[in-house]
Amino acid sequence: MTNTSHTTPTRRGSPIRAWFSRHATALFVGGFGAAFAIAGIVILTVALPAARARASAAAGLPGIRIAAAGTLPAGTRVLLEARIADEVPTPYGQFVAFRRQEFRGWKEENGRRTEQWTTKEVVVPPLSLADAGATLPVVNAGYVMELEPHTWQSTGSLEHSLLGESTQRLTGFHRGDRVTVEGVLGNGSAGRVIEATVMAGGTRAEYIASLEGAVPTLKIVGSIFAGVGALMAVLGIVVGRRRS
Repeated sequence: MTNTSHTTPTRRGSPIRAWFSRHATALFVGGFGAAFAIAGIVILTVALPAARARASAAAGLPGIRIAAAGTLPAGTRVLLEARIADEVPTPYGQFVAFRRQEFRGWKEENGRRTEQWTTKEVVVPPLSLADAGATLPVVNAGYVMELEPHTWQSTGSLEHSLLGESTQRLTGFHRGDRVTVEGVLGNGSAGRVIEATVMAGGTRAEYIASLEGAVPTLKIVGSIFAGVGALMAVLGIVVGRRRS
């Protein structure tokens, strides 16, 4: 009688899978590094020049009060200092224009705890400005709010619930607030008007300072991202070569 033995052939792993297994760490580090470096380059080459250009453009605009609006031709872009008129409607509490956000919990990252908010509503209607007895209508909605002077929160402590009510936060403007409006002068049926692109709390000088202050911040953030990303990418290459 003949004894027949059966030997199960050894299955070889896929070479591609083995390569990825050996180089997983290098790919992870290098990939994150490349992403960080690209983000830094975008900040330095796109966001930073844009911020500089915006700050420079705003600083070059004529700063006026309402009384001088009629002395400039229609179509002139200006920085207008005034206050929000007392008769402007208040669609929510004391707010004439506001951004409503909802608290979405905390995010833990690198040992730091940061608040997470989601914008639920932005109300920026046409309104009227006043200064030294003169008034000037802002004829458009949809302008950008910056340096909002007022904040209201629905709860004393932050609360987040999937089923119930989470903390609501409003930031915006009240009647009588001093504002700087960046916009274009025009002619309305009752006289001079302004079409606003930005409404910022405070004076012209404070608005320009806030724009200029964003420039060094972007430069620092972009440089950190690009530098750290480049180091991680190089580290990934080194690790990958050692495991080849």
